[in-house]
Amino acid sequence: APMDCQWAVYGRDDDYRSSCAKDGCVTNNRGMILGYLTETQAGSASEEFLGELEPDATGSALNALDGQDTHICTLHLDGCRLVSLEGSTLCEVDRSGRILGPRSQVLGEVRPFS
Repeated sequence: APMDCQWAVYGRDDDYRSSCAKDGCVTNNRGMILGYLTETQAGSASEEFLGELEPDATGSALNALDGQDTHICTLHLDGCRLVSLEGSTLCEVDRSGRILGPRSQVLGEVRPFS
């Protein structure tokens, strides 16, 4: 991973996949810019607004909205679970940063994770 990264994503085989620099620039393992992230918003490589996270009414989750303000999924903060609108868990990140699929299979890892 690049030296200036805030965090990086590794695949299930421990291969480096992508990272987010301290300035929010997200790149893949070939150095190509994929997009940009802030605390709550996402943008494309050409800096087009893609969507944002907004707290739900309870404050225990973040609703992901696309660029047209359509609710597309929810991030439950109690277990860092990404849940579809139908209620299915798409993935979750455990306390060590491992990304787990619906049947607890390891999909990858975020490093460092806090």
